[in-house]
Amino acid sequence: MKILRLFPVFLLLFAIGCEKEKVHAFLGEDRIQFAKASSNTSIVYQENLGFSFAGKGAITEHEMIIPLVIAGRTASVDRQVAIEVVPEKTTAQEGIDYIIEESYIPAGANQGHVKIKLLNTKALETETKSLSVRLVANDNFQEGLQKQLVSTISFYNYLVMPPNWSLVSRSLGDYSLVKHEFILFYLDIPSIAFTADPKEEDLENHLYSTTTVGYFRIQLRSILRDLNAGIIEPKEDDPFTYPLKDEKGVDVVFP
Repeated sequence: MKILRLFPVFLLLFAIGCEKEKVHAFLGEDRIQFAKASSNTSIVYQENLGFSFAGKGAITEHEMIIPLVIAGRTASVDRQVAIEVVPEKTTAQEGIDYIIEESYIPAGANQGHVKIKLLNTKALETETKSLSVRLVANDNFQEGLQKQLVSTISFYNYLVMPPNWSLVSRSLGDYSLVKHEFILFYLDIPSIAFTADPKEEDLENHLYSTTTVGYFRIQLRSILRDLNAGIIEPKEDDPFTYPLKDEKGVDVVFP
């Protein structure tokens, strides 16, 4: 009878011991990685990011914000994130071309971001600089998914024709650098890219479907018509001369 009375107690102590083991094994195992641009499961993580100072007016720097996500628990304090530069993928110089700010996962949150200040130098008018950073383990976090530990930024101060312009030529017409600058300036976006599949549209990262571009066409055509006619005043810091002509002296038009 004494054995029978002790048996439930033994089971309780065994269960408590197991629970302590589980908690102990989990401590320090919170993992960190760069977040995908969208929660859409069909969109994969994109390591390569781009930014052009062209078409943004006379700005001297730009704060690049790269989202982070953790797999694990939240904490009651801010937790610092460890980052290192990947030399073989980097041509930019720290302090001259970029400044990496200290990054944290805020208390009570499972998301955060890396802030990198890109500096607009004369060299960017003729060449592209690259900066690649990698998340590394520290006292707060272990490394997350290997394919989401590196982020590489290419930045410059000139424009190049977006991929898949042919998809939107019926809406936006022939490509020119001046038209490209005008689109970015009056849509107030840092970049623009196109997809033929509406399901792949990613507004946060300026990847637009042909349907959305159709709305842009109406907006841009109206703005340009009124600017050319002097019906509306140009925006502050507008860098263009009207009537608007491209780099070859041809009138810029939206069909």
